[in-house]
Amino acid sequence: MYLNLSTSIYLSIYLSIYLFQPFYIYLFQPFHIYLIYFNIENASCVVLVVSTTGDGEVPTTALKFWKKLRKIPRTDPYLKHLRFSILGLGDTNYTNFCNGGKLFYQQFTELGAQTFYPCDWADDAIGLELTVEPWIEGLWTSLRNVLISDCTIVKENPEMMDATELDPKLPSENPNSEPDAKSLNPVPNIESEKSQLPNLLLNNSITDIPLGVELMQQAPHSNYIMDLADKPLDIMSKVKILVQPELGNGFSCTDSGLRVSHLEDTALTVPALSPPYLVMSFKPEEKLDLSACPLQNDAPFPSMGCPVQNATVLSSCLLTTPGAVKTTLDLELYFENSNAISYQPGDAISVICPNDEREVDVLIHRLGLVESADIPFELSVSPTTTKKKASCPNYIPNKCTIRHVLTHCLDIRQPPKKALLRMLVEHANKEKEKFRLRELCSKEGMEEYNKHIREPEISLLDLLLSFPSIVSPPFERLLEFLPRLLPRPYSIACSQQLNRNKLHIVFNVIEIPAGQGRRYRRQGVCSGWLEQITRSIRTTQNSEKSLEEDINAISLAEKPQVPIFTRTIGHFHLPAEASTPIVMIGPGTGIAPFIGFLQHRSWLQDQEANLGEAWLFYGCRYQKKDFLFQDEINNFLEKGCLTKFLVCFSRDEQQEGSPRYVQDNIHTYSKELINLIDNGAVLYVCGDAKNMAKDVNATLAAILAAEKELNEEAARKLLMEMKIEKRYFVSFLSFFLSNSIYRIITFYIYYLSVCLSLYLILSIYLSIYLSISVCSYMSIWWTDSYVLGICVPDKCVPGY
Repeated sequence: MYLNLSTSIYLSIYLSIYLFQPFYIYLFQPFHIYLIYFNIENASCVVLVVSTTGDGEVPTTALKFWKKLRKIPRTDPYLKHLRFSILGLGDTNYTNFCNGGKLFYQQFTELGAQTFYPCDWADDAIGLELTVEPWIEGLWTSLRNVLISDCTIVKENPEMMDATELDPKLPSENPNSEPDAKSLNPVPNIESEKSQLPNLLLNNSITDIPLGVELMQQAPHSNYIMDLADKPLDIMSKVKILVQPELGNGFSCTDSGLRVSHLEDTALTVPALSPPYLVMSFKPEEKLDLSACPLQNDAPFPSMGCPVQNATVLSSCLLTTPGAVKTTLDLELYFENSNAISYQPGDAISVICPNDEREVDVLIHRLGLVESADIPFELSVSPTTTKKKASCPNYIPNKCTIRHVLTHCLDIRQPPKKALLRMLVEHANKEKEKFRLRELCSKEGMEEYNKHIREPEISLLDLLLSFPSIVSPPFERLLEFLPRLLPRPYSIACSQQLNRNKLHIVFNVIEIPAGQGRRYRRQGVCSGWLEQITRSIRTTQNSEKSLEEDINAISLAEKPQVPIFTRTIGHFHLPAEASTPIVMIGPGTGIAPFIGFLQHRSWLQDQEANLGEAWLFYGCRYQKKDFLFQDEINNFLEKGCLTKFLVCFSRDEQQEGSPRYVQDNIHTYSKELINLIDNGAVLYVCGDAKNMAKDVNATLAAILAAEKELNEEAARKLLMEMKIEKRYFVSFLSFFLSNSIYRIITFYIYYLSVCLSLYLILSIYLSIYLSISVCSYMSIWWTDSYVLGICVPDKCVPGY
């Protein structure tokens, strides 16, 4: 049973198939259900997959069920008959980690239910698979035992086994025994393979894998495929046959492969190969104007707050010095229609970006699609496909080219999913590479997949360059498996009150080095594109006026254009009352939305508003290299719209005991902060999603516990109450949404919206019909009552 409409759907369906697939031979069919059809009173054993939404709330699909449970008195052992286990899905970047699942756990136990298998909480910040797959592995034995003890299998066939004989030999039950291949493959959608790869971890050998198609020969060693290395490789000396010299020196490469695992003696549970369902029809005789091709076929993007607008980049200012660890840019965007985009300080925009053209060129060469890359094609669903409800992706134009799709529609950077690896198995010519791909996409190869694919963020091109025997996978199949290229979010660093036609965004240019399986160094998809297209209008904070004048003289038509839209998900706003105190915590580029806050407070001050206190905690590495908006902050302090500014530098040489991180300053000023909180201050945290928000939350909980003499749980509860009261906001804009999850969410949201629309239409029709019927009936009833006399439960109305 699943309690949300995203990853938990997939996991619940997978659980039902995995746990009960040995019983298919007895015509047993597992099923998963919505909560609206579920009566827990009739259940004796339940497995829940629960996500968390909002500020630690249960998912919307579980609200009715949750409210029903909460109405039951906790003194009533209402669920004493129930045994359960819960898999919670969450993200430790949020303070209320997996709270949706934990709420159900607490409620179940208070109502008398008992767990038959330990509950677990999967963290999307480090990878759901790290918790999910081991939890699923151990679930079967416990679930089988509880079902055997509670249930009796009815023998409709005299030859059917007893319940005690149903003992499928899953690998997780006895790792020292040889798995039974038949028990691992009772249904057609699961495959079992015995890996023949030898163990290479003892010799740590390394092979050179050239990039050219003609040069992609296996190393002479016969006992292994590839290994990992960080040796630099000159792409132009190795890839002259594959790529064109126009790639330049910036597209360098390192030689690396994918380490062979310890799975050579393990039976592998490989996912079934999904049936093909797309067909490409090339139209070489047709002419196609790609400039008129709609952006991703005008398919809606998630969180769209307005139609896509083409913004002109007026300026690109380098905020850091050349010696800084990161390159930080401040882009000023302009749009002609001042009413086209409306935003508040703290809001964000999404930038629709293409893939790197050089990367696309190399991928086209590697796939052997050079001759057909620019020929128009039409996409359609195969009439012979066995896939249910197959349809063409709505974000791919009806007529376009392979190059256009790879550049503008598909995400070629995301680590390939296991389903894609499974498809590539069919197109690898060498058996050793086939086995290695099977290992990586198998259930048993989860650790290998995470270590060599997911964590180093291997791209499709990295994978193809590391497995040279993969030849010409059909492009239609890539269209089926590659996710959509989604926009990237950026915080707005200004107030619209200053200029309704402009906005600023501030971001770091992401630099990703070669190594750990990445075959070439690269920049972030969007940040790298923005950096490249704005080089001609780049200035620094200390640029001469003549340079700025020259850039301003460039016409708008000659300046780069960027498609953007505002995002609907936005609660990171200033308090409605300007007199409310605020505390802002934002190291690095996390300061961006607070510049908008302070600009807006400055404008309010000009309107003679009564401003409350405003504290800003900021940190960076070096004072002279990456101190962002130093002059602007000093101006805010002088004007009085910023009350207190606390800054620290983590890598500058300084006296012992000096603060290095924002958490240090929070501890130093803990009493003042607690006073602000007691006076109704609103807290804002913005920055790195991986660590900073979590560390700041822990620090806030620690000072609350110390100053108010609370235990840790009470301090965290107080922070949670502040979130519920909209007095504590955390914002981090990082692109971590899985596109496969996005596809599932998009499909189900679309499906539910259609169902809801039909339901509303039907409800309106029925209400009108019933109203007319009732009115007609009442008219007849009262007319007859005057003649006949009508007896009702309370009285008798006499006739006339």
